[in-house]
Amino acid sequence: MLGSSFKRSSFTERGTLATMILFTIASATAARQRDNSARFRTLPSVISLSNRLEKQIRKNPSDWFWVHNRWKTPNPQFLLRHYHRGVYVPAKAERLKPFRVLIRSSNLPAEAAMSVEAARRIKRGRPDLCLSILVIDKLADFWLNVPEVDEVLQIEDGSSVFAVARKIRGRFDAAILFPSSSRSCIEVWLAGIPRRVGFSKPWRDLFVNQFVRNRPGSLPSQKNEPLQIAERIGADLTEELPLLADPKQKNHHE
Repeated sequence: MLGSSFKRSSFTERGTLATMILFTIASATAARQRDNSARFRTLPSVISLSNRLEKQIRKNPSDWFWVHNRWKTPNPQFLLRHYHRGVYVPAKAERLKPFRVLIRSSNLPAEAAMSVEAARRIKRGRPDLCLSILVIDKLADFWLNVPEVDEVLQIEDGSSVFAVARKIRGRFDAAILFPSSSRSCIEVWLAGIPRRVGFSKPWRDLFVNQFVRNRPGSLPSQKNEPLQIAERIGADLTEELPLLADPKQKNHHE
C-alpha cells in the first residue's frame, strides 16, 4: 500500500528497482537450472540491487510501509509491538497511510470506562493506526476525553443497524467489538469491514472472522475482556501509560 502522497520521480525509481530485482532473480533462477554454480555469480547483483532498494525505502518510507495486504493485517496480531523485526519510521518521514481501526464501545458507562485502557494500548500498537470509536451519543463526550482516540462516531438514538452500517461502510480496515451484543457484530458485518474481531460465541461466529476465546486463569487481565482482545491482537499490556487528564479539571480551566 502506498503512502498518502508520493512524487512521480520516486514512483518511477521504485518501479525501476523492482523490475531490475525481479529480472535478476528470474535470471538467477534460470541460470541455476543450467548450472548449480550460477547462484554464486548472480549473488553480488542481487545484493547490490537489494542495497539500492533499501536506500530508496529509507528515503521515502511512506511509499513503502506496506506493500501487501497480508503484511498490512497479519493474523492474529495485526498490531506490531511484539514483532521481532520491529518497525522503523524515520523522524522526518511523511505521514503514513493510515491503518484505520474501529472500536465498537459498550453502551454501558461502567463497561465503556473499563475498556479505555484497552483502546489506548491498541492505539499504541502500530505507528500508522488511526483509531475511531463507535458509540451511542450519550457516551460520546466520555470518549472525546481520551487523547489516543482520533475520531468519535456517534450512534444517534433510534438509529437502525442498517443506518449505523452505512455510517461506517468503506472506511475501516479492522473492527474490534468490545460489547458482546449481537447488534454490534451485525453492524460491522453489514458495513463490510474486512477484519472483525470479537469474542467467540455460537451466534456471533457468523459475523466475526477473528475470534478471541476465553482462557480462564491464563491472563491477569482475564476479568477485563477488552484487555484480552487487545492482547490477542498484539497490544503491549506491560507498557506504562501516561495518566489521563481529569475531565472536570479540564472543563474548569476552559
